[in-house]
Amino acid sequence: MKKIAFLIAGYKGYNFLKIIHKECKVACVVSYATEGTLDNSYDFIRKLCRKEKYNFFEKRDLDMGCLKADLIFIVGWQYLLDKIDDRIIVFHDSLLPKFRGFAPTVNALILGNNRIGVTALKPHTQRDAGPICAQTALTVKYPLRIKDAYDQLAFCYVQIARDILRKSQLGKLKYYKQNNNFASYSLWRDKFDYLIDWSWPAKKIARFVDALSWPYLGAKTMYEQEEIVVDKVIAVNDINFVERHPGKIWNLKDNMPEVICGEGIVRILSAMSADGKKLIFTKLRKRFG
Repeated sequence: MKKIAFLIAGYKGYNFLKIIHKECKVACVVSYATEGTLDNSYDFIRKLCRKEKYNFFEKRDLDMGCLKADLIFIVGWQYLLDKIDDRIIVFHDSLLPKFRGFAPTVNALILGNNRIGVTALKPHTQRDAGPICAQTALTVKYPLRIKDAYDQLAFCYVQIARDILRKSQLGKLKYYKQNNNFASYSLWRDKFDYLIDWSWPAKKIARFVDALSWPYLGAKTMYEQEEIVVDKVIAVNDINFVERHPGKIWNLKDNMPEVICGEGIVRILSAMSADGKKLIFTKLRKRFG
């Protein structure tokens, strides 16, 4: 059985490791604490390694040349590697060549794509442009929270890993080039990309809120000069306004504000202050921005 080194991080990395580690020989696990998330996957990865007595290393101690493994699986890793060799297989959560780059699943959900997936490829000097050895797709339906999407994708990661392990053991692992004519790119996201744009259609805002929910920091908006987190919304029936003023509260239903969007209306089911306190809305003539 081939020995596998795992370079993993975040919720995606932990989800993958906790399933696949039982089906291979683990040479070592390398990880680090991710920023911009609320989950504690890093702690879970370390605990799993302690329980199973796997060699665990911090990212800062990583020396690619010293990794004694037949294959190196990379999932959720956010940093460039100082050395690249033929053992490395990167797992990218998109159907390459679509969504090369950063946050592919988050951006796919915001756009409402009904097919997401995972691709295994060799690293390349151009971002996510290396030859592919395996790919699997997943059809999804909305509404869809990002955690649920990642939980479903975990089985895609594992399915691909099993295929790679089997073919590698038989000496039949092959790669094929991507068609660059069909490439698209996904940008990284920072704190400014968490702000709701109320001029968007209501359905897009609902997908945006779900795509940035736990383990991420949550979609945000300004309310009474304070930044708040909008955790759950639904799109509701629109009204024929003579003029649309996106961000204004039109109605309160059981203390849940119905907010005018560029197209349609959303009802905020759950929101909280920056310190995590649940918000109760009682004022009608207010605006989000």
